[in-house]
Amino acid sequence: MSALPDLEELHLLAENFERSYPHEIIAWAAHTYGHKLAMATGFGPEGIVIMHIVSQVAPKTQIFYLDTDLFFPETYALRDELQQRFGISFARIATPLSLEQQTQQYGAELWARDPDQCCRCERI
Repeated sequence: MSALPDLEELHLLAENFERSYPHEIIAWAAHTYGHKLAMATGFGPEGIVIMHIVSQVAPKTQIFYLDTDLFFPETYALRDELQQRFGISFARIATPLSLEQQTQQYGAELWARDPDQCCRCERI
């Protein structure tokens, strides 16, 4: 596993990746960063496409999402469907306080006033 590339290496990588397919780029990242490679998702369409490629090319890649407790039920259903369809598991990253606990401790709608405070997360 190599260290982060310097500026010159980044320019070379950018030139090479400009003509590469996403599968090739993800394979390079998996080879370069091994088990340290991770992907964040917000369950949007573009992320799902990338997640599908990751599941094919680098299936051991850790995929995580930030759970704010404000997702729609459909988002959790989509997560479960993707997990089954792609054979992956997601790491849920969330704040240690529920929305109700945040309101009691910091007042209503902390995410609107102080997103850094409301979104201090830990792996669950």
